[in-house]
Amino acid sequence: MNVKSIKKSDLLFTKVIPNLSQIDTLYELLKQRSDKISHTTTPSFKEHQSFVEDHPYRAWYILTKKDSPIGSVYLTNENSIGINIKDTYDVHEVKMIFEFIQRNYSPLPQIKSVRRKDFHVNVSPDNHNLLDCLQRLDMKKIQSTYLI
Repeated sequence: MNVKSIKKSDLLFTKVIPNLSQIDTLYELLKQRSDKISHTTTPSFKEHQSFVEDHPYRAWYILTKKDSPIGSVYLTNENSIGINIKDTYDVHEVKMIFEFIQRNYSPLPQIKSVRRKDFHVNVSPDNHNLLDCLQRLDMKKIQSTYLI
């Protein structure tokens, strides 16, 4: 998809290119995140910049509401959707994110033991707001993951 930004109701989805402005925005959003899955401490700006420039995702968008960045959403090559939004969102916005992904992307074909055939979301057990939104949207819980 080549569109740089798409407005869905009051949410604006801006594709991560990446450029320095987006790297800065994503770093500020990362520092504000209260629920973490992939890291326990905030990486340095240089580490973050390198990560963003490597662009490890199939698709990645910065979410903006009323001209203010509120989070990001990404889609992996494993059909996982990562949702990172400030705590001020609601079920309507989560639904808009899923609609945006499903309208613009199809899941990649299943590879048994590697990739599910459907989109799925990993959620921190501490992210009660997102868990509540997923339940209210009647999403099916398929697993719990534990660190050893």
